[in-house]
Amino acid sequence: MLKLIQATFCLLIGLTLQAHAQSFTWYNPMETSPSCINGRAWNEEIKASYARMPERLQRNMPEKILYFVSFR
Repeated sequence: MLKLIQATFCLLIGLTLQAHAQSFTWYNPMETSPSCINGRAWNEEIKASYARMPERLQRNMPEKILYFVSFR
């Protein structure tokens, strides 16, 4: 009896999660115009990357600042 209750519970949870997951609409923020990613400048230079700073500026940065910028 306990196994039947557990199986029913798991089935109901699974169906609920599946139905809820289908209600989302996913999109790629890199494909929107203008870019909706906050804190980005140089959108034309960076193009299809999630980076906030272009590579040319990163070459001239001190290491301590570059450490915080390089999280991607």
